[in-house]
Amino acid sequence: SADELHHANRRWDEDSWQLKALRFINSDPVQRILICLLVLDVLILFTELAINALYPTCTLVIRDAISCCPAQNEHAYTGNDNILRALGGGGD
Repeated sequence: SADELHHANRRWDEDSWQLKALRFINSDPVQRILICLLVLDVLILFTELAINALYPTCTLVIRDAISCCPAQNEHAYTGNDNILRALGGGGD
């Protein structure tokens, strides 16, 4: 940060917007806010991963689930004599 500020002081005069913007971005409150936002982003990322792992989407459940009860319709049989089973609703 000190090297950047020294280089910016040589390149621009004291009242330039570039130097003011550099000082603002490198100020402690702005840096703390950016770090907090980064940590919050990482926490949200891990929360999303945990939710996806614990509660998968319906397409994964339908594709990978094995039902315990046979299907009740005429579309329960496929052409190669494999029996399809319907996923039942939740019990009471």
